[in-house]
Amino acid sequence: FITSLLTKLTVTAAPSSVPEAQPCNPARWYQVSPSLEPRLTPPETFNGESNQCRLFLTQCEIHFELLPSSFPSDRAQVAFVISLLTGKAKIWGTTLWQLDSPICYNYRSFAQELIWVFDPISPEQERLDCEECKDDDHSLLFWT
Repeated sequence: FITSLLTKLTVTAAPSSVPEAQPCNPARWYQVSPSLEPRLTPPETFNGESNQCRLFLTQCEIHFELLPSSFPSDRAQVAFVISLLTGKAKIWGTTLWQLDSPICYNYRSFAQELIWVFDPISPEQERLDCEECKDDDHSLLFWT
């Protein structure tokens, strides 16, 4: 009886065909994760108010710089900007997108057009027009 049990145990415990271990690919262990990009709060929306246009675009451009994999093309950058437009600016941007305007494929052209439409006053002209600014405002203008 014991002999038959030992025989069964030996047969059961006999190694089945175990696949040979594959060599480890060392490059796999050192891959950089795309999640290393910082998490940023999206810029505030832009409704077409002229004194906010350049600030808005600068915030968007900071996102493009810090999150390059999220904005692989100019068109992706333009889409991001349009998604943050509200009011009359949203109507303007959405119309350009729906018409498949060529400027929707070139971020710089799109940004220049946005400035031309919603912030036509140059920073230099704004400085000249600001004669009644408070002292605090003058220091702000000096640095901008």
